[in-house]
Amino acid sequence: MEILDKYFEILKQLNRYERREAQEQMVAKVSKSFAERETLVIEAGTGSGKSFGYLIPALFEKIRHTGGNKPKPLVISTATIALQEQLLEKDIPFLAKAAGLEDLEVKLVKGRGNYLCIQKLTELERQIKPNSSEMLHLNYLKGELGRGWDGDLANLELSIPNELWKEVRSDSEDCLGRRCRFYDQNPYRKAREDLDQADILVANHALYLQDLSASQSLLPPHDRVVFDEAHQLKHWALSAFTIRIGKFATQKLLQKIHRRLQPLPEHFHHLIADSEAAIFEWLFRSENSVFRLYPDELFLYLIQKHIQVLQDLEQWLAGMDVKQLSLIRPDLIESDLDLDKARVQREKLKQQLQGLIARWEFFLEEDPFAKHRVNWVEVDRERLYYELKSTPLNIAEMMGTQLWQQKTAVLTSATLAVNHKLEFVRKDLGIGEEAADLVLPSPFRYEDQCVLYLPSM
Repeated sequence: MEILDKYFEILKQLNRYERREAQEQMVAKVSKSFAERETLVIEAGTGSGKSFGYLIPALFEKIRHTGGNKPKPLVISTATIALQEQLLEKDIPFLAKAAGLEDLEVKLVKGRGNYLCIQKLTELERQIKPNSSEMLHLNYLKGELGRGWDGDLANLELSIPNELWKEVRSDSEDCLGRRCRFYDQNPYRKAREDLDQADILVANHALYLQDLSASQSLLPPHDRVVFDEAHQLKHWALSAFTIRIGKFATQKLLQKIHRRLQPLPEHFHHLIADSEAAIFEWLFRSENSVFRLYPDELFLYLIQKHIQVLQDLEQWLAGMDVKQLSLIRPDLIESDLDLDKARVQREKLKQQLQGLIARWEFFLEEDPFAKHRVNWVEVDRERLYYELKSTPLNIAEMMGTQLWQQKTAVLTSATLAVNHKLEFVRKDLGIGEEAADLVLPSPFRYEDQCVLYLPSM
């Protein structure tokens, strides 16, 4: 088999190379799945060398396309930073060199919130006091930009307070796209363009499944994905498809509107503060910190009242004069281009209001299991905080239609099988009968190589 010939050629360059039959079987099976565009679920025991098992077939695909049209990137999704570091710093560099692919482009994919929004930075700069600690941090960020910083939070030498970073980080809700005067400097856009040139993208399950729930707008187009540490996939899928709304969600949107408008009617602040306080009081009647939401008439009335205030705010925003928006400068809008930006910003704010209303409407159901979801609450009495959550009871159908039917996927882990069979995980994740599967043993001889110590009682 051609792929195994390449496998042996590459692995012989590894110091103290020892044959692993499970790894060889995995290489052959993954290569077949890539070629036939089928989903593969494969458990390979500890020590099998799973990363080589899927990376070598991926590199073989790259070799076969050398000189032709560049294929879409392979995405590798992991659950832990440790595995990402192993892939980026050790496994992929070694295999690429051994395979003669020194030009292999490999990129780590980070969420949008890891990058600075320069527009938000300039807005916040106008809002805070000149001698405050926040201004010192903003001046530091501006200085780093001037020295060539790429806008990635991880690449700063000094730590930025989390609450401040939340105010200046990039997000899709506020982005003006090409209409933003900082478009050419946009750190997230530049990072995103780099991803389009990659052969392999390394991401995590949280980001990949957020991309899936966001209509695949975060990652470049791709048709092959490997989920390593796939035993954690369901947890992150449930998290990605959970609807959340917390105590400060509405207040934060009000602050955002107030920052861009001159002026925001004061009565909206009072109405929303009162309605949120009433919801807060209802939720804190329970002595539990986590509980299923069983709404009564009062709760439904409070949510409806809160939604009505938000709808009134949306109508006010839709009817306002866009010249009241202070997008770039606190002075008057002077050009048609400024007016166009103002209209886009107003639409962005309206969309965020509509999204907030839609999230609150999830909790108007009397049945906590309505729409095949479960509604529940987390409260923190020390912080005087609450968060409402609506989680799907079953993700199998969503995963089946949105992922497995659309991509060539390989799921691998040392712990996927139940009683040496993979039916449970396949059913749990909505993987159809047409998918292939394989259970491979660990090369370790636990009976001979392990010792179990038990403390005396």
